[in-house]
Amino acid sequence: MVGERIRYYRKRQKMTLRELGEKSVFENRGDVRIAQYENGSRVPRTGTLNRITKALGIPPEELFCEDCRKCMFLKNYYRKKRKSHTTFDM
Repeated sequence: MVGERIRYYRKRQKMTLRELGEKSVFENRGDVRIAQYENGSRVPRTGTLNRITKALGIPPEELFCEDCRKCMFLKNYYRKKRKSHTTFDM
Protein backbone atom coordinates (compact mmCIF):
# COMPACT_ATOMS: atom_id res chain seq x y z
CA MET A 1 0.00 0.00 0.00
CA VAL A 2 2.94 2.36 0.60
CA GLY A 3 3.93 2.06 -3.07
CA GLU A 4 0.38 2.86 -4.19
CA ARG A 5 0.43 5.94 -2.00
CA ILE A 6 3.77 7.09 -3.37
CA ARG A 7 2.36 6.75 -6.90
CA TYR A 8 -0.83 8.57 -5.94
CA TYR A 9 0.97 11.60 -4.47
CA ARG A 10 3.55 11.66 -7.30
CA LYS A 11 0.83 11.70 -9.96
CA ARG A 12 -1.25 14.19 -7.99
CA GLN A 13 1.68 16.59 -8.24
CA LYS A 14 2.20 15.71 -11.91
CA MET A 15 5.74 14.49 -11.25
CA THR A 16 7.53 11.92 -13.36
CA LEU A 17 9.42 9.01 -11.84
CA ARG A 18 12.65 10.75 -12.80
CA GLU A 19 11.63 14.04 -11.17
CA LEU A 20 10.72 12.33 -7.91
CA GLY A 21 13.93 10.32 -8.00
CA GLU A 22 15.98 13.50 -8.45
CA LYS A 23 14.08 15.40 -5.76
CA SER A 24 14.52 12.43 -3.42
CA VAL A 25 18.29 12.69 -3.95
CA PHE A 26 18.98 9.25 -5.37
CA GLU A 27 22.51 9.11 -6.76
CA ASN A 28 21.59 7.39 -10.02
CA ARG A 29 18.59 5.72 -11.62
CA GLY A 30 16.21 7.14 -9.03
CA ASP A 31 13.36 6.69 -11.49
CA VAL A 32 13.92 2.92 -11.49
CA ARG A 33 14.06 2.83 -7.69
CA ILE A 34 10.85 4.85 -7.34
CA ALA A 35 9.12 2.55 -9.87
CA GLN A 36 10.24 -0.47 -7.82
CA TYR A 37 8.77 1.04 -4.67
CA GLU A 38 5.53 1.88 -6.46
CA ASN A 39 5.05 -1.60 -7.91
CA GLY A 40 6.02 -3.31 -4.65
CA SER A 41 9.13 -5.13 -5.84
CA ARG A 42 11.22 -3.20 -3.28
CA VAL A 43 10.42 -1.81 0.15
CA PRO A 44 11.96 1.57 1.01
CA ARG A 45 13.81 2.03 4.28
CA THR A 46 12.78 4.70 6.76
CA GLY A 47 15.43 7.22 5.64
CA THR A 48 14.43 6.73 2.02
CA LEU A 49 10.75 7.22 2.86
CA ASN A 50 11.62 10.45 4.64
CA ARG A 51 13.43 11.72 1.53
CA ILE A 52 10.51 10.71 -0.72
CA THR A 53 7.88 12.34 1.49
CA LYS A 54 9.97 15.49 1.75
CA ALA A 55 10.25 15.59 -2.06
CA LEU A 56 6.47 15.09 -2.32
CA GLY A 57 5.80 17.75 0.31
CA ILE A 58 3.74 15.47 2.53
CA PRO A 59 4.22 14.27 6.10
CA PRO A 60 5.55 10.70 6.35
CA GLU A 61 2.43 9.51 8.15
CA GLU A 62 0.43 10.09 4.94
CA LEU A 63 2.03 6.92 3.57
CA PHE A 64 0.96 4.82 6.56
CA CYS A 65 -2.27 6.14 8.05
CA GLU A 66 -5.09 3.65 8.05
CA ASP A 67 -7.83 5.73 9.62
CA CYS A 68 -6.73 9.25 8.83
CA ARG A 69 -9.72 11.42 7.96
CA LYS A 70 -7.50 13.94 6.14
CA CYS A 71 -5.72 11.33 4.03
CA MET A 72 -6.52 12.13 0.39
CA PHE A 73 -5.18 8.77 -0.74
CA LEU A 74 -7.68 6.80 1.34
CA LYS A 75 -10.58 9.01 0.30
CA ASN A 76 -9.81 8.46 -3.39
CA TYR A 77 -8.87 4.79 -2.93
CA TYR A 78 -12.19 3.89 -1.34
CA ARG A 79 -14.16 6.08 -3.74
CA LYS A 80 -12.66 4.16 -6.69
CA LYS A 81 -13.27 0.86 -4.94
CA ARG A 82 -16.96 1.68 -4.42
CA LYS A 83 -17.32 2.62 -8.09
CA SER A 84 -15.72 -0.63 -9.23
CA HIS A 85 -18.18 -2.66 -7.11
CA THR A 86 -21.26 -0.90 -8.42
CA THR A 87 -23.59 -3.22 -10.27
CA PHE A 88 -26.10 -2.19 -12.87
CA ASP A 89 -29.59 -3.63 -13.22
CA MET A 90 -30.36 -5.12 -16.62
